[in-house]
Amino acid sequence: MKATTVRKKCQACNGNMSFDPASKTLVCQQCGASLSILGGRSTFDKSFRALLANAPTWQKDTAVYCCHQCGAKSVITKHDLIVECKYCGAKNVNKTKELPGVRPDTVVTFDLTQQSAKNQLHRWLAKRIFIPNEFRSALEKQPLNGIYFPAFTFDVDVMTKYNGIEVQSRTISATIDGKTYEQSHKFRRQISGIDNQRFDDLLVLTNEEITPQVFNMLQPFDLVQGQAFNYDYLTGFTVSQSSKDPNEAWEEAKGIMEQAVRKKIAQKYKGSAVEDLQKEMGIVNVTYKYALLPIYTSHAEHKGNRYQIYVNGQTGKVYGKTPKSGWKILSFFASLGAIAVGLGIVLAMFL
Repeated sequence: MKATTVRKKCQACNGNMSFDPASKTLVCQQCGASLSILGGRSTFDKSFRALLANAPTWQKDTAVYCCHQCGAKSVITKHDLIVECKYCGAKNVNKTKELPGVRPDTVVTFDLTQQSAKNQLHRWLAKRIFIPNEFRSALEKQPLNGIYFPAFTFDVDVMTKYNGIEVQSRTISATIDGKTYEQSHKFRRQISGIDNQRFDDLLVLTNEEITPQVFNMLQPFDLVQGQAFNYDYLTGFTVSQSSKDPNEAWEEAKGIMEQAVRKKIAQKYKGSAVEDLQKEMGIVNVTYKYALLPIYTSHAEHKGNRYQIYVNGQTGKVYGKTPKSGWKILSFFASLGAIAVGLGIVLAMFL
């Protein structure tokens, strides 16, 4: 949702200030004056058990606004003026009675300015030769909106005791009356062991406006560069509301770890299948950061369908689905066919 921030005023001209990714300072939109941000790196993880016991909130400083067209929800400071939804551009945006939830402790700030992100998007579009011209033109006219998306990052030590059955398939050859026969046999044996894994910065997005597939394609985010939470970093940007509480995020993280453990155990018995795998996972030393991740978003419509495009605000990585032009595809393959025919004629002349 678009917010015109009036929380920070320029001391020189009283104009509005916003966070500038290039200089990492607050810059006046009117006179260009800059103001340093007092802060520092978010250098340590915190005990997850302590979070569950006493989760810090930011409901005194913020409110949740909801778009009635697309359903997107954003956390807005009480000093912001809501104009339109940053996800779909709708004007029917209203304050809700929902609480903003747990306050993040880390901000992974935008490294790319809006113009730099647009340049990345233009280069990305240039590589997609089958995009319809009208869609390309419509998307390039749309603004890129900077949105911070909330995510938990977990550091965890996992020791897993396991047992199961290893199944190996072997082909046995036998010669009978001068004829060779092959037959497949399966051999089973009991297996057991201990697997130790360390998970560092296991990311779980707590907002459902971005699907896990899109989020995975936009990674990585350099969490080492995360700054201790400061409202100044959010000035001029929107914070998307979390739709998962810490327990829900932790359950999702445990599911990701369980899949990783299962995959690693299976790799120990490469060439075999593992059946009836039983696991006992011991999880210790759980720490977390609750971070805001920088993502630019834009969208355009084509033939009644809406296509969302995302740009990683730290690395410039672009991801999104786009329509394809049927006539461009046909023209491309027709051209290839003509080239092939031409080459065939030339070769025939010399053979």
